[in-house]
This record gives sequence, C-alpha cells and structure tokens, in this order.
Amino acid sequence: MKYVLDTTALFNSKDFPLDYEIVIPQGVLDELIRWGLSDRVKILLGVRIQINLPSDESRGKVRAAAEKTGDIDRLSPTDTEVLSLALELGAPLISDDYSIQNLSRVLGLNCIPMEQKGIKKIFFWKYRCRGCGKEYDRDIKECLICGKTLRPFKYKSE
Repeated sequence: MKYVLDTTALFNSKDFPLDYEIVIPQGVLDELIRWGLSDRVKILLGVRIQINLPSDESRGKVRAAAEKTGDIDRLSPTDTEVLSLALELGAPLISDDYSIQNLSRVLGLNCIPMEQKGIKKIFFWKYRCRGCGKEYDRDIKECLICGKTLRPFKYKSE
C-alpha cells in the first residue's frame, strides 16, 4: 500500500512496516537534507522511498481547500506538495502537522498521525489585528487600518 509522508513523519526516524510503499514530493527530500539527515535519506531513497511530483490540478484543489479553511497562509510549499500528492494518488497521508491534518479532512483524505493524537474537527481560520481588532480572511502581515501585526484565530469548526 502506498503512503505519502510529510517531513515530520521521516524526521522522527521511526521505521515503517516493510509493506509500506513510501512516496514523498521533492520538497520533503529538500527539507530533510537541510536538516542534516542526508545520510538517512540516501539509504531510504535506494530502498524504500519514491519521489513523485503532484500535478498542477491537484495543487489547485489543495489551494482552493486551503483558501476555504484559511489554512492557505499556514501551509508551506512542501505542505501543499504533500497534500497534493496524497490527493492525486488517493493514498493515506502520515503527518503530525495540524494544518495538513485539517486540510486532509476537508479533502477527504485519510491522515494518520504519528506522535500526536490528531485533530478531531475541521477548523476554519481568520486573522485579527492585534491593535484595532479588524478581521481579515488572509494573513496580510500588517493591518491596513493601524499597521499592527495580525494573529490567527479559529472562527468556526465542524
């Protein structure tokens, strides 16, 4: 069975059952190398890990779902690749990242946490100015009214 893994799933160095066919996007490999895990990655690439690139279509679906939930500003490009790849392959996703888990639920993907309990509800995010309290749908970094920074808040859950 194929499983798509995010960086956190490989970072903790747990071994996966031999029947797991592990698939990752290039961004996960790049992050592991930046964190100094290139020796472990080289071993796994030769034996256990396949690198795939998601299509633009699946990336677009993930971005649309992230816009809907407000997670768009909380996802890294690698997170988007991971979700897109899982969506495209119809494969379960292994991740402890709450934003990835949140979007997995919205997209109807099976997301398996490794170290955490995992999310129970889908959360929708907005951003509120720390100064004047104005609410925004996106994190624009600086309030258009008073110039203060924004902070995320959950405005709804399902």
